[in-house]
Amino acid sequence: MYHRTAQMYRMSLANMSMYLDGEDCDVEGKLVYSYNDSDSVLKYEEDRIYQSDFDYMIELVSLLMEKSRHRVAEIESVIVSYRPGCNPSITDEELDCVNTLDDGETWAEGCLMRPELDSICICHAVHDICIHKDYSIPDLLRMDDFFVYVCITNSARNKTEYDGE
Repeated sequence: MYHRTAQMYRMSLANMSMYLDGEDCDVEGKLVYSYNDSDSVLKYEEDRIYQSDFDYMIELVSLLMEKSRHRVAEIESVIVSYRPGCNPSITDEELDCVNTLDDGETWAEGCLMRPELDSICICHAVHDICIHKDYSIPDLLRMDDFFVYVCITNSARNKTEYDGE
C-alpha cells in the first residue's frame, strides 16, 4: 500500500502541476478488507469441527462496522501531499511513504498475546484487525478480500479514485 501510494504520487506529478496552480492535492492510500460475498471468506475442512458460520459472522461484523463508522474501515492508511517542484524520481522514503509501524517489534497485545504466537512478530495490520476492529483471530485467518485503494484528492475538485487488489 505504501509503495503503490508513492508510485501513484510520482505518476501524477506532471498532471498535478499542470492542473492545480497551487491548489491543495493529496494522494491517499488505504488498505481495507471488504466483504463482498461468500468468496470473501476462505473455507477450511476444520470449519465444521469449529462449529461457527464464519461466512455469516464475518459478513455481520463487516456490516456492523460499516454502519457504525458510515464507511469501510481502513486497516492502514497514508497520505502524501502535493509538493510543487517535486522531482518525479523522489523515493518512497523521501515522501515519508514507508511502513514505519512494522520495525521488527511485535504488535501482540490483548487477544494476540498467546503462547502459540510468541515466536511470531505480529505486524500492525494484524494488530489493527484483531484489536481495533471487531474480528477474531479465526476470522482473520479466513478473511480473503483485501484491497489497496489509492485516491487523488483535490480540495477544489472532485476525487479521482484508483483501486486494486
